Amino acid sequence: MISHYINELVDSKTRATVLSIQNLAGRIFYAVITPFIGLAADIYSIIDALTIAGLTSLIIGSMLLLIFLKERQTSIKTL
Repeated sequence: MISHYINELVDSKTRATVLSIQNLAGRIFYAVITPFIGLAADIYSIIDALTIAGLTSLIIGSMLLLIFLKERQTSIKTL
């Protein structure tokens, strides 16, 4: 979904660089988050850790989606 959005917005000359940076950011995020999921799995259980990770992702993702949609509506109104 994000890659499709980037493909629409970014010029073809810089598209590969932008997609590469987006991929790198995702991998860094994964590298930072997974130790915390492992720690939660050690303390509680793997099911609890994955449930917490899923709920956290759902909440943060919903908030980011709402922010994105609000920004998009604002930018459309200004056109």
